[in-house]
Amino acid sequence: MDAQSQPFQYGPLDLDRPAFRLLRILKGRGWVVSCELFSAYLTEGNERQEAISYEALSYVWGTTERGLKYIEVNGRQFQITNNLHEALQRLRLEDEDRIIWVDAVCIDQDNEKERGHQVRHMGDIYKKADRVLYWLGLSTYETEFCLGALKTLQEASRSVAHSQWTLVRWANFWQSLDTGYCNRPSLQREGLRILCDRPWFRRVWILQEVAKSRAAEVYCGKSSVSARMFSLAPFLMGFQPGTHVQAIFDMMPGPFRKDSWFGKNTGLYTLLMNFGGAEAKDSRDLVYALLGMSSDGINDILPDYGRSEEDLMKILAHYFFHVDLDLFPASNMPSTMREFCTRLPEMSKVALEIAAGMEKSEVESKNIYGETPLHLAAKMGWTNVASVLLDPGRAQVDSRDNGLYTPLMRALFDGHEEVADALVTRFQADVNARSGFGETPLFAAVESGMQSAVELLIRYHANVRYSTERGKTALCKQQQGGGQIKSAILIKLRWG
Repeated sequence: MDAQSQPFQYGPLDLDRPAFRLLRILKGRGWVVSCELFSAYLTEGNERQEAISYEALSYVWGTTERGLKYIEVNGRQFQITNNLHEALQRLRLEDEDRIIWVDAVCIDQDNEKERGHQVRHMGDIYKKADRVLYWLGLSTYETEFCLGALKTLQEASRSVAHSQWTLVRWANFWQSLDTGYCNRPSLQREGLRILCDRPWFRRVWILQEVAKSRAAEVYCGKSSVSARMFSLAPFLMGFQPGTHVQAIFDMMPGPFRKDSWFGKNTGLYTLLMNFGGAEAKDSRDLVYALLGMSSDGINDILPDYGRSEEDLMKILAHYFFHVDLDLFPASNMPSTMREFCTRLPEMSKVALEIAAGMEKSEVESKNIYGETPLHLAAKMGWTNVASVLLDPGRAQVDSRDNGLYTPLMRALFDGHEEVADALVTRFQADVNARSGFGETPLFAAVESGMQSAVELLIRYHANVRYSTERGKTALCKQQQGGGQIKSAILIKLRWG
């Protein structure tokens, strides 16, 4: 048997350091894709050791229904799926080598310890890549037309100098283009609809891959366009994707990422609520794939494929609800990780009902976010549960979480006016409490557009002159709209 026909075997990876492998796609043409696999290290800071330049591939593994394909890695055969083979053929350059990171090749998938190690570093691998390549599969006539129109916009915009490209400016510029691509809006929308329906958008791992991208390029067949342009497509083409797909567009690198939902803190609880229905071959990945983009900094939950689903659910129940999963009634006990994600609101309420019957010391216990059961009740808008926790005088109405937010602030940021009213009028919550960023309950009410809550807080002597650490007052927060709310604040400023 010659060396080329022998199967590939991985060498050891340094698991005591942030080591990872990279794939060098050798330049060339033809059916056979020849590559070299080598090890590298990620540094702790923003720079990579020895400034290794690489790109990272974001794609769907694909099924084996169309059979498997082979590439050549270090002179040996390496088996991959058809979809990945098509991606590597498309990405290979004719005149120069190309270095990429691709999980199916760069991670020894049969080594559980290595998989866990690599998953822990995956966020940094995508974050430190020069560019992330989103592979959406082979093209159709409609998808080529859609991406062709966006490519035209991309090239035309390079010749126009603007200090700030607003959505309105992009829309006007889009309408001014007069090309064959831009004069058939229905075909554009159909192409975009086909792209949004691709399995790539449903895969849980792409969420982190998109979130960590500093720059990205969208590939579909022979067509490509920058993710910056692609993220504008739904708006420009008048197409409304589903909530899950739109959330992914919002995460793509571009000028409006920071102003989207993703620009705000995204805790693991919220991420599981929004994306717990994504596709994953291993249900534990519904959690592991989101850890790297969570703002919680949960260091105690590390990707561990030796851990069972049941044990993972117990850990999450403790962190989210500070209640042991074993205390839940059998009717509320999830049996799988996916069921855990879909039943989070129901489980939150049950956990709070359990907490309401606890001793004072347990009621004041905190989860990893520093939240007490009262914080959770306020965030979920459960006035009755909050009242049960507070009426006997067991819970502290102004307890602080890790961000120094009180239950009142959490209720207002999440738009729960009834529970906020109860906290202020019945339990004398501090209307001038300040978070670690200097935000007050009044800031939270203004941001949520809650006119009645703003008036209530001012009636209970909220200080309208308090400013954040950046020097902004609640009035500054409301400069872009909300005339009635602004009027209430102005009246308070004038008459005290």
